[in-house]
Amino acid sequence: MKIKNSVMPAVGFGILIGSIILAQPFVSHSQNQVPPIPVEVIKAPPCCVPKHPFRKLIQCFGTNGKSFVSSDFFVPSGKRLVIENVSVKAFLPSGEQLQVGFTYSDPSDPGVFIRQDFPVTSQGIRFPGADDFVASQQMRVYVDSGTLITVFGHREPDHGFFNVDFSFSGFLVDLP
Repeated sequence: MKIKNSVMPAVGFGILIGSIILAQPFVSHSQNQVPPIPVEVIKAPPCCVPKHPFRKLIQCFGTNGKSFVSSDFFVPSGKRLVIENVSVKAFLPSGEQLQVGFTYSDPSDPGVFIRQDFPVTSQGIRFPGADDFVASQQMRVYVDSGTLITVFGHREPDHGFFNVDFSFSGFLVDLP
């Protein structure tokens, strides 16, 4: 009992001394002591390029015997279009398949066209004899001022009336 009473204070004292020693900063004499480098903080200007929201709906209609529909629009002069999302809603006769997308010219070589295709999903039967299809694609596509963007829908087979609606969203940036 006497040993137990004298060991407990000794252990407590050892823990106290150990905590004090560990709390002290330790500097190794073998390390090179480099003085701090002064840092100059420069306040950056706020974003200088205003963004203008962009939304565009393009509707394409096809008739019996027509398998391909398209439409186009130009990027406004003095602007760069940043396309962030394209959604597609299509209405076709039952049993037909659909391919959709858009193209635009390469600014470094106007004879070269860049193509973006989207996977479409059938939403089932809209009413007897007709099906709905949808597609939605997030992206970051930069299209320069004056560039022609062409949307297209291609179906197989080609019986009856169909329509394909494209919805573009993103923003326009002013060019210097």
